[in-house]
Amino acid sequence: MIPRRVRVPLLMLGVLVLHVAVLTRFTAAGVRPDILVLVAVTAGLTGGAERGATVGFTVGLLGDLFVETPLGLSALSFCMVGFVVGVLQGNILRATWWIAPATAFVASGAGVALYALVAAVVGRTGALRPELALIALVVATVNAGVAVPMLRVTTWAFVDGHPERAYA
Repeated sequence: MIPRRVRVPLLMLGVLVLHVAVLTRFTAAGVRPDILVLVAVTAGLTGGAERGATVGFTVGLLGDLFVETPLGLSALSFCMVGFVVGVLQGNILRATWWIAPATAFVASGAGVALYALVAAVVGRTGALRPELALIALVVATVNAGVAVPMLRVTTWAFVDGHPERAYA
């Protein structure tokens, strides 16, 4: 069995490589998918608010290294998304087959909107543009489609012992 201190960096590195090297080549309606926010969502689902916030901050910061926006913008947005999903998972959400895709859809769309809002607050002109609804819809749809496999990978990375007892 691979120890968690190895699985977690493997997850982060794998998702980052997938996001930067592979998914930047694909577009839907002129929009690129963003699975980094999905990692924050699934971490919140599997581990609660603290894990969701920590993972969201980490993958956001790693993602910020590859874009021309202020460093920490994605980290802040994804941290908040992961935290809120983790809080809702502990208090409201129950484990049924459709919860992960539905949560990924809503939280990813909200994450895109939050990113644009935070960008506008820090002075990035054009962050709140008319195409924002389309961007949020495409990212949310793609993330909902891959939410279940990402949830399984996140569970593998973070849950020791009996992954069948985890949320997934």
